[in-house]
Amino acid sequence: MSLSLSLSRRSRWRAALAALSLVALTACGGASSPGPTSLPESALVPVAPGDLVAYARDRLVQRAQVGLPATLVLPRAAVQEPGVDEGDLIAIDADRVYALHPGYIDNTELIPPRLTAGRRQANGQLTQQTTATLQSGYLPVGMHLVPAARRLAVLGQTVPGEVVIAASVLPPPQAPTRVSLDVFGLAADGRPSQTARIEIDGFLSGTRQIGQMLYVVTQWTPEVSAFQPPANATPAQRAAILAGLSADALLPRIRVDGAAPRPLVEEHECWLQPANP
Repeated sequence: MSLSLSLSRRSRWRAALAALSLVALTACGGASSPGPTSLPESALVPVAPGDLVAYARDRLVQRAQVGLPATLVLPRAAVQEPGVDEGDLIAIDADRVYALHPGYIDNTELIPPRLTAGRRQANGQLTQQTTATLQSGYLPVGMHLVPAARRLAVLGQTVPGEVVIAASVLPPPQAPTRVSLDVFGLAADGRPSQTARIEIDGFLSGTRQIGQMLYVVTQWTPEVSAFQPPANATPAQRAAILAGLSADALLPRIRVDGAAPRPLVEEHECWLQPANP
């Protein structure tokens, strides 16, 4: 899933959150399913009301029948393109240096993740260093600096529970995976002050900055294990288990500035590959 937002004006990036360039939602089925004969396997088909849930129910039954788990998190890949900026842990604008620091435990004290800003002197030392505290439970993974707009965007990711770091720094193992996007305005002296925060369900696949436009690509895998029927379930048993599955359970959500979560995309904005087994 991808969304694009401009860092030049808050109204522009907020409005752009709803402008998704492409959403492709597919399941990894283990059984053979020929699908419509008139479509190639690669064909993307717009979703009509009810299609998304029907598709998921069909794939859950197929996976159960061949002994595959209901939810499978696919590997994430990054692609580097020349002339396109990726996020980094350090950003430099003239003599100003911005750096991201993960959270950690100092004896018994929890030090949250931080964004620091300092001025680089001729001898290489940093002075006038200021700190902005980032959200605990998220690992800062990169930032994008737009000097012309006097803005800086920091990307974070919840860390999977199996990663061995101090438990109090990480969310509990069953916590949902989310991507955070914190936007900071930069004062004349380079001091950052937070102006907005966005949280999106899923994993961060990558970010790219072209001029003052930031592209954020996320991957979302719904947790649907509770809806997988046993392999030997009768049709009535399967129907009872799958009855509670809804589009709400399949689609990711977005939270803006602490407001109530809302769907990142609607069902009719999705595309499926029904001919792909």
